[in-house]
Amino acid sequence: MAALAYLKNNELYAEALRGERLRVWPRRNITPEVRVWIQQNKAQLLKELMPAGELRPWRVNIDGKAFSMLSSCKTLAEAQASAEARWPHSQVKVTR
Repeated sequence: MAALAYLKNNELYAEALRGERLRVWPRRNITPEVRVWIQQNKAQLLKELMPAGELRPWRVNIDGKAFSMLSSCKTLAEAQASAEARWPHSQVKVTR
C-alpha cells in the first residue's frame, strides 16, 4: 500500500478504470513532480487498487472465435500467458 500512501500524503485519491487506466484527483493537487511519480508507479497503483481475488473480464480470441474469460490477472501480459496455458494447442489473442 506504499503507492496509495504516497497519494494520500499528497491529498490525492485514485481509482482503477477499465483498460488498465487510472484516475487520480483532485487535479489541483497534482504537481508536475507528482504527475511523473504517478506515471512511473502506475502499475503499482493499479495493483494496490485491485482487491485480492477480484475477477476481471478479458476478451479472448481462440482460433478465430471470440470468448470471454474471467481471471484474476491484473495485466494484459498475465492474461495472455494464462489463456495460452489454458488453451496450449490453439492460436490465442487476449484483449481488454
